[in-house]
Amino acid sequence: MTIVISDQRKWTEVLRRQKLANAERWLTIMENKKDLSGFILSDYDNLLRALETTLENPDSFTLAYQLIQRLNTVVFGFADWDRWLHYLQQALRTCESLQREEEEAHLLTMIARIFLHQGDLDKAKIYFQKSAAKFKDIGDQVNYGKALGKLSNVYVLQDDLVMSEQLCQEALKIAMASEDSFAIGLAYLDLSHIHLKSQNLHEGLVVARKAHDIFTKLGQSKSGVVALINIVSIQAQAGNWAEAESVSTQLMSILDTTADIKSISQLKNNLGIAAFNQGDYAKAETLWQEALQLNTQVQNPTEMANLYNNLGMVYTKLHEWETAESMLQESAKAYQDLGDVYLWANAQDNLAELFEAKGETAVSRQIVERAISVLETAQKSAHRQKLLANMTVRLKKYNSNAPSTPH
Repeated sequence: MTIVISDQRKWTEVLRRQKLANAERWLTIMENKKDLSGFILSDYDNLLRALETTLENPDSFTLAYQLIQRLNTVVFGFADWDRWLHYLQQALRTCESLQREEEEAHLLTMIARIFLHQGDLDKAKIYFQKSAAKFKDIGDQVNYGKALGKLSNVYVLQDDLVMSEQLCQEALKIAMASEDSFAIGLAYLDLSHIHLKSQNLHEGLVVARKAHDIFTKLGQSKSGVVALINIVSIQAQAGNWAEAESVSTQLMSILDTTADIKSISQLKNNLGIAAFNQGDYAKAETLWQEALQLNTQVQNPTEMANLYNNLGMVYTKLHEWETAESMLQESAKAYQDLGDVYLWANAQDNLAELFEAKGETAVSRQIVERAISVLETAQKSAHRQKLLANMTVRLKKYNSNAPSTPH
């Protein structure tokens, strides 16, 4: 005897409830996991299927948002940008229809971070501005300040350090007024990004250490890792090799237990800088190539541009001319696409040094003249003016060594 199921919708709903119960089970497991990164990495596809189920209907949005909160910080390090962006945008649409403004503000921030790491700085700026406005509208001063800090990072990447510092100082003021230690730590961390870019290394080290001390006390290990990476970068650029190596060892012991590809790549990049500045070009090349390989998984345009520039410098030192030129051209193009005038000009300066090393000073002169013309018309800042002064000295050297034209 065949049993006919007359109410298909009933059984569909039963199946959906089972899937939602399974999603709740995954959430409970994540809440109790100490090694969350390792767990998510091992069950990634199952967890995403659970999330998809919760996003199907608005009535399960709360569960969907809880899953997103748990997954986001870890999944972000996997660089699964397109798929994760799709889920976040789907959640945002549901959130807007339900008028869940607090969750909407946080989702806007998450989406902005993806655009930031994809190198789409204009979209990142728009979404951070939206999230800041939303937090302000609902009276959430602490997260409003944090959003301003995140927005300041976009301006750092676009080399608008004046606007970046204004936003960052406002974020710090809000954090201090709210007496929120984590927000204060984030503001100090954001300030360290600005000082790194402007080459104010002493000030950068002070605020990076303040940030790290706060994160350590609060047990905020992920933010602590970012602060340590900035400390390594500052120490390496300042020529404090022993300090850079010491902090790097501490960092690597932490990162070895995570799946944070982006942070490992950044650390290798900073160690490469230390090796290069000590004249160990073979070690620098190895570290930067390893970082570049890792970055192919993360696909962060800013990091890629930085690594291409660094590899271009080391291949210049190793007299591998074609490879050096290719790397520096890639770097310059990437920085131009990102709208970073300073780092574009810096890549041009390195390219001029390459052709000078090859004995092609006429080409070097053309490169420097073009870069100087761009820097002279750009908004003035201390770090741009310093680079402009260095390139002007280089141009004078070329002109003084040029053969005189017979009359």
